[in-house]
Amino acid sequence: KQWYQRRVAITAGYWKVRRRILEFDVEKKLKSANKKLNHGQMLSMLRRWFIESKGPVQNYLWDEDRAVVAWLSEPDEQQSISDNIRMIQKDALIQKIDTLASSNEETALEAVIGLLQKMPPRQQGEVKKLLESLVIKDPEIEGIEK
Repeated sequence: KQWYQRRVAITAGYWKVRRRILEFDVEKKLKSANKKLNHGQMLSMLRRWFIESKGPVQNYLWDEDRAVVAWLSEPDEQQSISDNIRMIQKDALIQKIDTLASSNEETALEAVIGLLQKMPPRQQGEVKKLLESLVIKDPEIEGIEK
């Protein structure tokens, strides 16, 4: 009986270590996508993605290391996690650009012009349509017609 209990403990330890290694790999990718995220936020995101994937009925599986390892090891889930990380990276970049633009409007305008010049003509057309559709909120330029 003792050998069986030891084996169960070793197996449980194995799955716990595997889970931590896989979680650490995801956390490393998340941290490179957005350096402002802390450990708790990253684990919370990972848990949310797990529940979104498995459904709320199976959210209890989050507490089972073996189930989380299986989930993190599935190629479809790895792709989904990579997609989520790319979105986080994109959001972090947009926020950084917004912060920089807010701190220096003149430089922001020059940066926008520089970005537009580097865009392919199709994207430039999309940006032009978007700019034309924006509602002007600045009282200093509200009287100006398009």
